[in-house]
Amino acid sequence: MSVIGTTSPQATLTSSHSPATAPPFQYSLDQSMPCPAGSEDYRLASASYSQVEVSPELQAVLDGIPDELNTKMQQLRAPSTSVVVVQGGRELYSSFQGSAVVNRSVAVNASSGYQIASISKTFTSAMLFLLRDAAKLPMGLDTPVNHLLPNFKIQPSPLRTSYRNITLRALAVHGSGLPRELPPCEHCDQDQILNKISELTALCDQFTATHYSNLGVALLGRSLEKVAGKSWERFVTEELMEPLGMMQSGAPPATNVHMAEGVDPVTGKVVPVPNVSSWGAPAGLLHSTPRDMGVWMRFLMDSPGSPGERAVFDSVLDASTRAEMRRTGILQGDGVTGVGSGTFEMAYLDGRWTTNKLGCLGGYRSAISMVPSLQLGVFGVASSTCDLHGDGDAITFPILNKLIPVVQRQLQARAR
Repeated sequence: MSVIGTTSPQATLTSSHSPATAPPFQYSLDQSMPCPAGSEDYRLASASYSQVEVSPELQAVLDGIPDELNTKMQQLRAPSTSVVVVQGGRELYSSFQGSAVVNRSVAVNASSGYQIASISKTFTSAMLFLLRDAAKLPMGLDTPVNHLLPNFKIQPSPLRTSYRNITLRALAVHGSGLPRELPPCEHCDQDQILNKISELTALCDQFTATHYSNLGVALLGRSLEKVAGKSWERFVTEELMEPLGMMQSGAPPATNVHMAEGVDPVTGKVVPVPNVSSWGAPAGLLHSTPRDMGVWMRFLMDSPGSPGERAVFDSVLDASTRAEMRRTGILQGDGVTGVGSGTFEMAYLDGRWTTNKLGCLGGYRSAISMVPSLQLGVFGVASSTCDLHGDGDAITFPILNKLIPVVQRQLQARAR
């Protein structure tokens, strides 16, 4: 089962879509869905705030992670790999293997910097929802892009049947019909880039299909600047990262962290880290650390570790809005994958919906893989460019596959 948005044909999750693993909620005959109070899923979510115990069964899974990372490090030809597992409001486990500097022994740790590539898109989507909640968008998520950027236009698809303008919502869920990549335009300003975009042709009408688009999310971030009153770079830093205490994360240049060197897995050569931002940065140019990404996952899943942290999370973005980012979007035709409104790749795994975002950039592959109903999340990164072995999902998915049944069994026993 391929995850939407991955560039890697071998990046798959194992899923069993059968009555034995049916979703936790069932539609009634009138197609209404009950609130979760009293359901098993609700009890599991409540129980998870008490955190799982590190039972012998769970410890065995965690003890196997370093060997898994060392194997992956060799397979992916990466100088380093790092993993953080969060559950029930705290960091459950972390492991850091390899060196931050090629051909030297400089241990990576929770504060080592990595390019998080397309995980950056989740910050751009959080910006969208924050500005929507602040009533800064005249038509909410359905504000047309050209309302904020009047110079934006694109040639219509040859299959055009709609004359509706592309919306911010369509950009966030890869439903805009825009091509995947930005047009080549080195050292161009925004007007020049928009002029280049106007020469492109849409692949289809918006919402008629999903097509992964770095161009679309870059356009989303730059459009939002018009109502944010500051650049995308400043907004995600000042309105998201700093309030959450993610002080070693940000846009280029990475002056607030020691970066782990990333390499091309074919040549073994170090890939330079960008030292300046770009117009396309909202689609994938942020850096972060394993520790900070643990915070970001807990924030997205609404999994605070204390009442004080809950107050901080809610002050940044309302809990129901974060749930909206996770739980709404576009379901794919296979019924077990989708694109979330927070620009997540959604996948139905072991009877539960997982919320993922994979990333690939020169020298790095990364992923966040979360199971909100279990308050469980895994961040994984390797310092080598993605290839047929996958993006960061090559690290996170095997670990998540082993953790879900163990955590679920413990929480189900406690919830009964």
